[in-house]
Amino acid sequence: MRVLFDANVFIRYVLNRHQQSAVLTIVNAALAGEVELLVPLELIDELTRNITQGKLARKVNKAQFDRLMTLLMEIGKQPLRLVPPVPAYTRDAKDDYLIAHALAQQIDYVVSADNDLLVLAQVGSVQIVSPGAFSALLRQPDDRN
Repeated sequence: MRVLFDANVFIRYVLNRHQQSAVLTIVNAALAGEVELLVPLELIDELTRNITQGKLARKVNKAQFDRLMTLLMEIGKQPLRLVPPVPAYTRDAKDDYLIAHALAQQIDYVVSADNDLLVLAQVGSVQIVSPGAFSALLRQPDDRN
């Protein structure tokens, strides 16, 4: 199963690492290699920008965030950056890169808590699901590729 997590999934993960949740379950599964994770450089940029600047910088343990980033770069597949212009897929243009990468890399699922993505449900062969829905998919042993 090939998957791409939206930045908001990783942000929720670093903010709530000690609370049992669907986000914790799916990120830990990805980090354990249970799914093939796509980690575009644009996603790394978005995470770094969101976590190190503004309000979140005070709420996140920098060492834990650095460890997560190292793991993502080690286990995730990093496709080349997209060449602009990126086609419009979503109501929020800053999410378009996720769909563009998912389509180009033949990803099975984009996982997000963002309604601008979730409202799409599917683009081409890419299904867009919430962390809870993806966690349920992971519990179905016969559904893995």
